[in-house]
Amino acid sequence: MLHLSSCLPLSLPRGRPRSPLWASLPAAASFALAACDTLPPQAVAAAPVVREVKVPVEVRVEVPVPTVLPADAAGRQLLVWQDGLRAMNTDALNQELARLSDALPNGAAATAPVQAMHLALALGLSRNAGDLSRGIGLLDQVQRNTSAEAQAWYGWARLLSSRYQEQRRLEEQVERQAQQLRDGQKQRDQLNEKLDALRAIERSLTRPPSAGSK
Repeated sequence: MLHLSSCLPLSLPRGRPRSPLWASLPAAASFALAACDTLPPQAVAAAPVVREVKVPVEVRVEVPVPTVLPADAAGRQLLVWQDGLRAMNTDALNQELARLSDALPNGAAATAPVQAMHLALALGLSRNAGDLSRGIGLLDQVQRNTSAEAQAWYGWARLLSSRYQEQRRLEEQVERQAQQLRDGQKQRDQLNEKLDALRAIERSLTRPPSAGSK
């Protein structure tokens, strides 16, 4: 919609004398108004069309991967060995000891820490004489090995060695006590034999003389 003020000013200057030009002003204004009515209407801007555009966005999510330390992996392997060895009876355990011993000849523990640990664990579960001391020796060799493979077993070797030494100390203490009991039993048996001999002598001395001895 057009306003007259946008086409022709309505205010006229005052205080000026009328002239023929001013006299024709109403007719000109009527012509201007007619021209304003014939002007095309201003175009109304259309409302913007909003379209939804899906843009693929790549989102990278970093999932932390748990890191297994060599010492942890060694401990898990040790538990697997222990579960398998504990499930064996005496005969099966002796056969496993023989197999592990053949796979680790003398002196090889210094260069094969994994096999040495496996054999040392089996020796700790054996009841054969000398096996515990042999296992402690293998564990000491593992701890003296400076290779990266052996370093993963250092903590477990110290733990087993400490336990084996304590177990050996207790076994030696039990053996000493058992020996003391055997020695005490032997002494009691000897005393009983002496007492029996003295009683026999006493009975012979207190026996009344026979009739033929008079």
